[in-house]
Amino acid sequence: MVRNKWVSHIQKIYQDIKGFRGKSGCHWDNVNGAGVQGKFDEAIFKDYAKTHPTICPFKHSGWEYYELMLNMMPNGVTCSTNTFSPSASHAVAPSAVDYITENLSIHVPPQHLSVAQDTTQ
Repeated sequence: MVRNKWVSHIQKIYQDIKGFRGKSGCHWDNVNGAGVQGKFDEAIFKDYAKTHPTICPFKHSGWEYYELMLNMMPNGVTCSTNTFSPSASHAVAPSAVDYITENLSIHVPPQHLSVAQDTTQ
């Protein structure tokens, strides 16, 4: 259950970054993230972040897992050994999602993260 929440959260981050990159006039790189500089960039980023809050931590820093996610989701959907995608150019090792979830280093502001406490252990 917790793994599924993290996987969907990681996919949401990827989709939000991909959407931001696709906007005209928006900058993205894996070192500086959105690289917001100046009032114009600030206004565009702030407007996008209103509907895509998971991008907020990447205003001035990149996401180290973007390239890995790009390889896993070349068409915007998950590709793995159990997923059929006729347009996918290659298969990805099933351990890629495990690698991301085990080595996750995302700093999400508390107001954008909701985690249910699991007391069944």
